[in-house]
Order: sequence, then C-alpha cells, then structure tokens
Amino acid sequence: MSSPIIRVSVMRVEPAQFAHFAQLLAESESALVPGIKGMKGCQLYFAGADEATTSVTNVSIWDSLEDAQQMSRFQPKLDLAKPFFELGAQFERPIRNYATLWRLENPLPSRRAGGAVV
Repeated sequence: MSSPIIRVSVMRVEPAQFAHFAQLLAESESALVPGIKGMKGCQLYFAGADEATTSVTNVSIWDSLEDAQQMSRFQPKLDLAKPFFELGAQFERPIRNYATLWRLENPLPSRRAGGAVV
C-alpha cells in the first residue's frame, strides 16, 4: 500500500475581511461534507482559519494522489469558490499534494479545553 497523500489548499484574504471569510468557510461544511464523505480514499478532512496570517485552509489526507485529485473536480467545491474569488480571496496555486514522509499517531485521546475527549 502506498503512503497517504496530504492535500493542502490555502486561501489568503485581507485582514479586514478575515472574520467574514472564516465564517463562510465554516458554513461550507453542510454543502461539502456529504460529497466528500462519498469520495474514494478520504481518510481525514479539516477546514481551518489562522487569523495571524489571514488565511483559511483545507487540509485532507487521502489514500492516493488520484483520490486527492478528486477535490479538483468536485463541483460543490468549485461552485463555492466563485463567491470567495468575487469577494477578493486569493487562492494559492497550485494546490499542494504532499507524499507522506513520516507520521505520528498519538496513542492518547485528544483533549479539548474542558476535558472533553475528541
């Protein structure tokens, strides 16, 4: 079996617009998750925001490069990108698909503030 592929998509926005774009990305979950769940080879998918760099990102782990590249053809994602472009977001291109060189799996459960096990 080949090593997983780490797909990283980064969008940069103006500082004054950061909160709005982060909210739009959060709201995209309901439109994207059902289709992503149905894709071959998706192991994990994260959407995140970093106010310090005024960027939002999607990071996902896939079984293969071919599987990761499904995101480039995923119409709901392409449709959602249009309003981001129109509002001035800058997408880093090309989207990166990294081969895994090594990995660490934490044997202990993750804990969020308040002690909830994730």
